[in-house]
Amino acid sequence: MNEENFRQSEKLVSASYVRQGVQARRGHEQLIRTLLEQGKCPEEGWNESTIELFLNELAVMDSNNFLGNCGVGEREGRVASDLVARRHYRLIHGIGRSGDIAAVQPKAAGSSLLNKITNSVVLDVLRFSGVRSVSSCFVVPMATGMSLTLCFLTLRHRRPSARYIIWPRIDQKSCFKSMVTAGFEPVVVENLLEGDELRTDLEAVEKKIEELGAENILCVHSTTSCFAPRVPDRLEELAVMCAKYSIPHIVNNAYGVQSSKCMHLIQQGARVGRIDAFVQSLDKNFMVPVGGAIIAGFDEDFIKEISKTYPGRASASPSLDVLITLLSLGASGYKKLLSERKELYTHLAQELKILADRHGERLLHTPHNPISLAMSLDGLQTNCDKAVTQLGSMLFTRQVSGARVVPLGVEQTVSGHTFHGFMSHSDAYPCPYLNAASAIGIGKKDVELSIKRLDKCLKTLKKDTKGEKNESLANNKIKALPRDLFSDLDSLIELDLRGNAFECDCRAKWLMLWVKNTNASVSDIMCAGPEEMKGKRLNDMTSLHDECISTDFIPLQSVMTESLSVDTFSHKNDVYVTIAAPNIESCMVLQWDHIEMNFRSYDNITGQSIVGCKSVIIQNLVFMIVAQLFGGSHIYKFDEDQSKFTKFQDIEVSKISKPNDIETFQIGDEWFFIIADSSKAGLSTLYKWNDKGFYSYQSLHEWFRDTDAEFVNLDGKAHLILASRSQVPVIYQWSKSAQKFVVQGEIPNMEDVVAVKAFWIIEDLYLAMTRYIGDSKVLHWTAKHFSEIQALPSRGSMILQPFSFKERHYLALGSDYTFSQIYLWNPEDKVFERFKEVYIQAPRSFTMVSTYRRDFIFASSFKGSTQIFEHIIIDLSL
Repeated sequence: MNEENFRQSEKLVSASYVRQGVQARRGHEQLIRTLLEQGKCPEEGWNESTIELFLNELAVMDSNNFLGNCGVGEREGRVASDLVARRHYRLIHGIGRSGDIAAVQPKAAGSSLLNKITNSVVLDVLRFSGVRSVSSCFVVPMATGMSLTLCFLTLRHRRPSARYIIWPRIDQKSCFKSMVTAGFEPVVVENLLEGDELRTDLEAVEKKIEELGAENILCVHSTTSCFAPRVPDRLEELAVMCAKYSIPHIVNNAYGVQSSKCMHLIQQGARVGRIDAFVQSLDKNFMVPVGGAIIAGFDEDFIKEISKTYPGRASASPSLDVLITLLSLGASGYKKLLSERKELYTHLAQELKILADRHGERLLHTPHNPISLAMSLDGLQTNCDKAVTQLGSMLFTRQVSGARVVPLGVEQTVSGHTFHGFMSHSDAYPCPYLNAASAIGIGKKDVELSIKRLDKCLKTLKKDTKGEKNESLANNKIKALPRDLFSDLDSLIELDLRGNAFECDCRAKWLMLWVKNTNASVSDIMCAGPEEMKGKRLNDMTSLHDECISTDFIPLQSVMTESLSVDTFSHKNDVYVTIAAPNIESCMVLQWDHIEMNFRSYDNITGQSIVGCKSVIIQNLVFMIVAQLFGGSHIYKFDEDQSKFTKFQDIEVSKISKPNDIETFQIGDEWFFIIADSSKAGLSTLYKWNDKGFYSYQSLHEWFRDTDAEFVNLDGKAHLILASRSQVPVIYQWSKSAQKFVVQGEIPNMEDVVAVKAFWIIEDLYLAMTRYIGDSKVLHWTAKHFSEIQALPSRGSMILQPFSFKERHYLALGSDYTFSQIYLWNPEDKVFERFKEVYIQAPRSFTMVSTYRRDFIFASSFKGSTQIFEHIIIDLSL
């Protein structure tokens, strides 16, 4: 329906009704227009009527759907079955031409447009999933193995004398066959066993390159997504090695799009070295039918070369399927699926660990694999050699699909090469195991039902190898039993523990859990201690969690530079840390490495005597405020194309003489930051965002040498607290009418405060007031004022920093002269108690940084290295 047809419709139906229809039609058309203009996955998913309208509009652009079309060629888009035509939305011509799968077909403008739009939308998805610098991609109607073959065949033209492909071993037949089918000889590099994990042997790879000669090697063929205990290859190191020897690098990223870790690896590999192309499956990553893949890369010319290697036209079905799916989900829907998958990975790991502990097995420690998990099956192997393989068939017949049982000693010949220990990615992995994966689309019900059925299968197998029995340990004056004493007794019918005097402390936690989960009949287990447990039944207890859990801070890493402050921010599934290091005139940017599990250098902003780096994210854009003692202060913006910060604007600093602290905050929809000025001549100044940059908005009190600023919400109203060495802290309140901060009052009896930090414990607000000498204070907000609840002795303290992990609240009190103290909140007495001493030279800040599953504290040091401590949970029952 065009404008003329709508006007004609008004002759038949009320004009007001037609106008409503026109508006509804324009709503659909606006979505389509935006898609064609931007070529990106829409943020919100489309409904089916919009998608079908779009596809029908594309179909009528193909010649086979022209009214009165007369075809006399051998391929005219003829379809014998109407059902088949409807299945393909009458888009019959496929994609590409005989010389190029990405080329436009004169007969099929609609199908060609479908192909272009799909490739553009998929490119956008790859970028927001983590590979931000990918430049080109196309959908190919072949699964991952044949798509890899296409990449290798394309490289043949560039390296005609090459014969070998270096391949860190992964036991999947299609990966191996993709190289053989292309006519090359795979050079299998065995993996290194590190703990439970199988990792890339970089030394062996380099040795093979030198042995065979770089000119004889077609490429290195690496892998991201894989079955545990194999973990993603060390992609960055391989990429650097490929760049060093000028060898192409092809990455098998089969189901890696759904993992931010795998995508991060590819992005980093391309940034520091060489990755020519990476291939991913459509069905595994986007939940569409099998038969399609995405070939992507960072060199647009090379990706075009691959597309031209594909012979003939191609089916449009995979392109159609993935486009419909992504338009239905939208970017937000797809990101939600990624987030749910990640959460369920943690849930699956927890449930597998509980199950493993119950059966005397263990969850293999494979932290570098973000999708797949593995549980040992040593117990089954010990009981009966056939029990391991029998478990696999039992799971399959009980409709548990995807679980993969890997026995020891399997030999398999694939295309003439014999693999020992096949399926385990190693000639001699130490134990048999079972794989389970948290892949996109998995639900909580899938996890719980599979765990329940696996538990039953394990019990059945053990019962078949052991006779049922009763056990009695009655009247033996037993106080404690060895951990997991009954783990192998799944055929146990009855257990008698009467007449003993158990200590029901942390040592009995395992017994309490075993009693709750066993099918055996267990007598009363009476507690003789500790004092509060005397006379109680262990059988009745529901938890010993609080009594058996402690925490600690352990050194993880050092950054070999002095520093004044540390800040952190998260962006697109990555965690970053910035360190202000004036002695090397740098604002260092670190990034959490999901694979190596440490913080690595990412970027470096240089300046003159940098004293503060503070991030703020506005409308998904990352800005870095860099305060300097000399040369003015500046704001940098993160450039995603270059993966680095570039200067965005200079800060108007005519009133700033000696910046000492930066605080960012939001009031309503408005963004602000304040720079606290510690000189007599300077003014602490507030800056405001105006969609183009930050500008000077308000100057606060002068002549007070402000050392710290803290934004806090008091009784639903925005406030600023300024700390100063020359007067007590001043409280400003935001005036909605004046749209400025106005002085509200002071915090009395708090002279010589160098820093103030606000924090919440449940619903109560507190302030941590730092004093260099004397007592630092903890204040509590009650009845419209702050009152002191605790004094902490200070010896050269420049920071008293609150932070919390896992519902535990801490204070870190720095010291220039002795050990810094970490205090832990006692919720019963409502005070902080001394918890741990740490030695840091002249600490200036303590900054909490959390990654997906780990927590850290960065301690900046004015006279030594910046220290990173990890917060760990200790189970005292182990």
